[in-house]
Amino acid sequence: MLLVNTVPVTVLFDAGATHSFVNPIVATWMGCKFEDLEVRLGVTTPIGLVYQADRIAWKCTIIILEKLFLGDLILLGI
Repeated sequence: MLLVNTVPVTVLFDAGATHSFVNPIVATWMGCKFEDLEVRLGVTTPIGLVYQADRIAWKCTIIILEKLFLGDLILLGI
């Protein structure tokens, strides 16, 4: 569990990922303000499914061990 925009959320870390994602339902709890991406992003899962993402929240606050980080979270409805 981490605090994202002051809301406790369960987080899955993937050291090989190139982007950070958030579920749309969780994003509404966190009060994130999303903007449209300039280009739609195709996200491929390990089993080969492709999801389209077209919204992002810039500079969300993420607290890890009492240290503040800013992360850009892409809305992904998986």
